[in-house]
Order: sequence, then C-alpha cells, then structure tokens
Amino acid sequence: MRTKYFIIYVLMLVPGFLFSNVQRYERNISWKGIQEIKISENESIPLLRFDGSINEYENNFLPVYFERIPIDYVASDLKIELLNKIFEPVPEEEIYAIDGVEKIKEEIDLASNISFERKKPFATFSFIPIRKNEITGFYERLVSFEIRISYSQINKEQSQYKSFSYKASSVLASGNWYKIAVNNTGIHKISYQALSDMGIDVNNINPKNIRIYGNGGGMLPENPTIPRYDDLQENAIFVAGENDGSFNSGDYILFYGQSPNIWKFDDLFYKSIHLYSDYTYYFITVDMGEGKRIQNQPSSGLSTTFTSKKYNYGYHHEYEDRNLIGSGRIWYGEKFDLNTEIIEEINFTDLDINSKISFTSDVAAKSDITSSFNFFINSENILNLSVPPTNSSNINSDFAKTRFDSTSFYVSSPNLVVKIVYNKPLSTSVGWLNYFNINVIKHLNFNGGQMGFRDLRTANQNLVTEYTLSKVTTNVTVWNVTDPLNVAKVETTSQNSKLIFKVESNELEEFVAYNGSSYYSANYIGKVENQDLHGLVEYEMIIITHPSFKNEALRLADFHINLDNRSVVVVELQESYNEFSSGSQDISAIRDFVKMLYDRASPGNEPKYLLLFGDGSYDNKNRVENNTNFIPTWESYESLNPVSSIVTDDFYSLLDGDNSVDIGIGRFVVSSENQAISAVDKVIH
Repeated sequence: MRTKYFIIYVLMLVPGFLFSNVQRYERNISWKGIQEIKISENESIPLLRFDGSINEYENNFLPVYFERIPIDYVASDLKIELLNKIFEPVPEEEIYAIDGVEKIKEEIDLASNISFERKKPFATFSFIPIRKNEITGFYERLVSFEIRISYSQINKEQSQYKSFSYKASSVLASGNWYKIAVNNTGIHKISYQALSDMGIDVNNINPKNIRIYGNGGGMLPENPTIPRYDDLQENAIFVAGENDGSFNSGDYILFYGQSPNIWKFDDLFYKSIHLYSDYTYYFITVDMGEGKRIQNQPSSGLSTTFTSKKYNYGYHHEYEDRNLIGSGRIWYGEKFDLNTEIIEEINFTDLDINSKISFTSDVAAKSDITSSFNFFINSENILNLSVPPTNSSNINSDFAKTRFDSTSFYVSSPNLVVKIVYNKPLSTSVGWLNYFNINVIKHLNFNGGQMGFRDLRTANQNLVTEYTLSKVTTNVTVWNVTDPLNVAKVETTSQNSKLIFKVESNELEEFVAYNGSSYYSANYIGKVENQDLHGLVEYEMIIITHPSFKNEALRLADFHINLDNRSVVVVELQESYNEFSSGSQDISAIRDFVKMLYDRASPGNEPKYLLLFGDGSYDNKNRVENNTNFIPTWESYESLNPVSSIVTDDFYSLLDGDNSVDIGIGRFVVSSENQAISAVDKVIH
C-alpha cells in the first residue's frame, strides 16, 4: 500500500517573543544513481535515488529530500536555511534516463512548515537536491550541506498542542433512540402511524417531548483542525397537535432534512457528492423532556436595502457508475463508445430568460489521438471540450485524460434539451461523462408543494433584503433554513397573491416555502442501542471492527490485555458513525473518534495503536459485486493514473492536522469470519 505525503500548513498567531533560538545540523546525501523500480509484473520505471529519497508522481518522480527536526517551541518566524552547500555533477546518463528535468531550477526550492507529531512541534522541510548551474548549464546534485533553523522562542503555553473540547457523554448514552434516513433536502413529515411503526408507544407519550437529533448533510471535513459538531445535535422541529398533551392519529412532525449530497457556493452553485453515504441519518427520542421547536423570526423593521424577486437554482447531472482504474475517489457515469451521444430534457419552470445560464462539465476520454465532446442546448453548440490523447503503449501513463470547462448563454424558452456528443476519432476511442452542472435564475413564484430558494446576490453582503414570493394562492409558510439545526418560521405579509418578508443578513440565506400539500418521507432504519464513546477514557490500543468480526476483535483484545497488560478498547464501526458523523459512513468519523481519545489523553498516555478489523475497497459505496468494503479507505483524488492513484490508511493516523503519523496503524484485511479467526490465531500463536 503506497502512502502519500500531503502538507497542511499550520498558521499560528504569536503575540510575544522572548529570545532567539538557532539549531544547526550537518547532512550528507548518499546518491545511488538510477534504480529500476518494478511497479507491476511487466513494467518498471527508472528513478534517480539517494538513501531516503521520496520519489513521487506529483514531482515527476524526481528525488525529494524530506526531514522533520524537533523544536522546543512554535514560532511564527520559523526560518530554515541550507548553508555550505557542496554539489557534484550529475552523470549525463542519469539525467537522460529520468523525466521531469525541465522542472529542475537554478536554485534549490525549499518548502518548510511547522508540523506536530504526538502533540510535539517539528520543523518540517523538503526540497529536490538538484540544481541547474546557471553558468555552465549542467545539472548538479547536492552531496552535503548544513541546516540552519532559527526562530524566536515564545511563551510555552502558546506552543502547546491545541486540542478540541469534547462532551463528557453522548446523548445516546441513555433513553430510547430510533434511527431514520433521508436522501432529499427539504421538509420531511413523520406521521402518527410512522412513529407507531417504529415501536414508539404513541398513545402514551407527551408530544412536547419528541426530539430529533442529527447534524445535517454533507461529509465531514478531512482536515481535523476544521471545527465540526461534537456528538449529535438537536434540531428545531414542528409538532402539529402537541399542545393538548397527546399525540393523536392526525398529529405529525415536520422537520428540515438534508440530502448527503449538498449544494455549495463558490461564485456559482456546485454539488458536492458524498463519497461514503447515499443517506443522511437522524435520531428520534421521546425520553429527554421537552424538545426544541421552530421559533418565529420577525420580519425586519429596518429600511429595505435590497429587493429580491428572483432566486438561483442549480441542476446537477452525475451518475457514479464506474471507476475507470479501480482506484481513486472519482467515479464516472455515461460511457460513450458504441453510443456516442446522450440527450436529456429539462424544464426550468419560471426561468428568467433575460439572465444568463451557466453551464459546466467534466469529461474523460481514452484515445490514442485527440478526441472531443460537443455540448448542445436546444441544438445550439455551446461548448466544445478537446481531450488530449493517451499513451496506450505505456501502462504507467494516465488511463484516460480529462477536460473541464464552463460557458454561459441565453435561451428563449424554459425547456432545455441538453445533447452531449462524443466525437470518436478511432474505433478504440472511448469517452465518459463525469458530470454537467447548470446554474439558472428563476422568478420567485410559488407553484405548490414546497420549494427552496436563495439569492446569490445577497451572499456576504450586509443587507436588509425584502423577498417577494408571487403566485401564492393558498396558505404558504416560509422557513428560514440557513442554519439547519435552528430553523425559524419567517413572519410574512400577504398582498395580492404575494408573500412579502424582510430579513437582515450578512450571509447567503436559504428558505423553504410550503403549503402542506407535499412533504418528503423518511425511512425507518431501526432502534439504536445505547452507546457512549464520548465517555471512554485513556486506552493504549483501539480496535475498530466491523460487526461481523467483533467476536474475534474481542478475542484479540483479551489476548493483549492478558499478555501485554495493555489497555484495549473494541468499538464497532457504526458506533463511531453514530456519535461522530450523525450515523453516516464517513472515514473522518473514525479518525475523529480516535482524535478525541488522543486529544483528551494526558501527556505520554496518548493511544499508541489503531487496528482496523476488516477489509477495505476502492468502492466505499458497494457499487461493485463481491465488494470488500468492511471498513472504508481513504482514496486519492487522482483516479486515472495507476502509479499515482493510491489508497492509504495513514489518513486515520493524522491527528494533529498535518502530515505526521501520530499513532501506529494496521488493518486486518479480512472479509469472512474464517479469515478473522485465522488472523487472530496467527497473532496468538
């Protein structure tokens, strides 16, 4: 399993300096010349190596010197210099044997930052130890040098590793809990019968005690330093008929649920597809007293500074049907081979034809010569994507090449016919669609059921915006769902089939209007047993196991406890999801659980070992037959090059927010009970 270094810069604000520190180290580089590295049974690549060199795809496999040196304090003015450098010529035959020499500069380019390993700071730096002599034009390699590290010492407290604070106990530790799943964004309804079908004694509950917990849609941030919710959060909900103290057959619950695939804003809307789950999960309980309810949001009394009668709408087309090389996180949809075109008809009701439409797409193609895609809207060619050729004779090259681009245009009708044509130059040429995305502007008209809306013109502005919702013929309610956990009912006024409301904001506001005729439903998953990972204390070894292998994981834990006197905790995979990713499969939830134990531990008592008990797969959503996705894997963004596309479990061990491994990690790649028994037997015997 290949690993990949990725650098996360840690920015520190340091208020006061005390005195200067300087560290010096002498280093020698022992060059090994060209080495043929076998990457498959029939293929190898020539690499220029030295002892300890890192040769990676993103640097054209040029050798990289990488080192981390412990420092006593974190400083904002860390400076690393290479002094007294001695070079020797690179033999000509070695230069001609490698690729990427055009990237070699006249001066060595040093990259440095401060990183942490097990909460201790390090000066981290890397560089390619080859230069092109600006006078002679020849290539020279570094054979010895001195490292000089200088920085200003600061107060020790400000240099300590900063950990998050965590709840002492999970809400799941007590009470009865019922898990539901949704895959749409909008208002969901839970009826009397639905609650009864879950096993809740609806005739003997106080409806004011109904609570729904969940942390909304989307994936957790992979960077552990980015804040996220700790444990399950309670959502504001509406319970019809709760004021009489009983939950009757006509009573119901309304709550705002989010799809796992969420829209994000970066000049335009784009959709972020969840890599690990097709559902978002919520948890219901009736045992904890009165719950959180949707509150009223008064209309602003300030003078209007912006008027909104239109809203932005996004349409996203993406099917994750195939991974082209069985590696990496990017999956593709439609294949253009025997059939070289696809057509999709889209009706954008209330489209503002006087506003431009934005269109983006990402495609891939495998062809020995340049191939291309043409995009048509209502028979008009709006975009052409020319895809570079691939090299089918070299199995180490990209399996396919990609191309991304965007365009904008006007239309005269709300009915769009999208046609994508792959121009197949050779019989062996093949194309794939990753996705296309359309951003439009619509008139703010209500057409029944429920509709979400927002106006990008109000994003990041200090405005008092007056919204006018037209064509309102029935009783319509508007919710402000900008904060999905704290939904508010907006105060509106009705005037000539219009709803008007005014909101103060300095961020993009999201709303849902509904008339009660159409709601989304939630799927009941099952009752959740009480659990409390947040209540765990210090452990030397953590075993995360798939439930199929829990008995063997416990047997292994008992062995280490009795033989090594080691403190070991065994945790089922789903337990980490329930408390750290609101029940959804997400690799960051596993890492965040481990990080909680790591952050809480007293110095020197941090967990040392993490064992993942179960096989992994490049398919974290179980789309392929006979899949082995027992515990998910981290997949690289690179998904087309067989050399640089990687899977690694190191992700689970990066707890300080940088590229340093903070805990020893291993995996039992077992996919059956017999394999699990055999693996544990080998350890014991």
